[in-house]
Amino acid sequence: MKRVYILQYIKSLLLPAILLLYTNCTFTPWGVDLVQNVSQSISGTPVNSYSPRTEKYDGIDQKSGFYKKTQVPYAVKGDSFYLPNSFLDIYYCTDDPETAAASPTLFFVHGGCFWWGDNTTGNPIIRKDLYPYVQAIIAKGFNMIIFDYAVSPQYIFPSALKQMNQALQFLKDNEDTYKISLDNLIIGGNSAGAVISSQYITAVCSPAYMKAAGLPAMSLSPEQIKCAYIDDGFWDWVSMDIGTQYVAGNYMNRTIYLGAKKARVYNCVSYIKNNYPPTCLVAASFPAQHVYFQKKLKQENVDCLLINPNWTRHANVEHCYLIRGVTGKDKNILKEFNQLINFMKQNTSE
Repeated sequence: MKRVYILQYIKSLLLPAILLLYTNCTFTPWGVDLVQNVSQSISGTPVNSYSPRTEKYDGIDQKSGFYKKTQVPYAVKGDSFYLPNSFLDIYYCTDDPETAAASPTLFFVHGGCFWWGDNTTGNPIIRKDLYPYVQAIIAKGFNMIIFDYAVSPQYIFPSALKQMNQALQFLKDNEDTYKISLDNLIIGGNSAGAVISSQYITAVCSPAYMKAAGLPAMSLSPEQIKCAYIDDGFWDWVSMDIGTQYVAGNYMNRTIYLGAKKARVYNCVSYIKNNYPPTCLVAASFPAQHVYFQKKLKQENVDCLLINPNWTRHANVEHCYLIRGVTGKDKNILKEFNQLINFMKQNTSE
């Protein structure tokens, strides 16, 4: 009888414990803090840091034979706006930045649920180092810049967009030094980076969204962004599952419950007009979200390529699958990677 009583007592506590855990994980950033603390204890590096995570490098990369400059600070202490993780990695598509200057450049925003990841390793959720993907893209004739930014919940929307604007202004002001032209630019990102990059592009193209997001004057004009590359993002708050809402909610307001106004600002798709650049959408985990994005682009007569293998060829590809699979032997993945490359080439000049 005593054993039965103990089991009943445990069961009576179990539901409140689950509800308490759920409440803490949804109303507050408690769950994110836990993930970040574990990550920091393993890596020895805080997720938000004013110091570069790896050593700086300026020279020819021994693996690819191409030139690279890593951990370039786009903001420093004393600047009017200075947040952690203000670094860029720049990869050139030749062994000499001077000869790469005329080539198109992909400005890429890494993912990581808005709360981890960096410009060197990319998105930890993918469990795949970003560098082989970078090599595959620069080998196709594109310079590539990997942008890092301060992560939530310590730094929330629109801090990453302000940093992105700051980074692009830095490149604009230092074109002679870094040999990167912002007049032949592709902007893109994966996962959370897909959301950030699409929000930034929308702010450039839509003064209404720039104002709604609380952003300063943009460093770019719409004409400078020749193409967008949006990989496995999520925008429509209403159709998200609770896990995705938790990710997006912490980025926006440190809570899963945004309210209609915040959710509308998060969802930049509704602000898109016909001056949005030609866009390649790559879907894996969120196919319906990309169909939703494509529908809006079509309504505005914006050129769009949707790569959606889990629907079109009944595949079972994983989140941000091109980054995972571009170095493999799957012919379908390589074909779809080349579709992306060709779309970017068609919309830029060499």
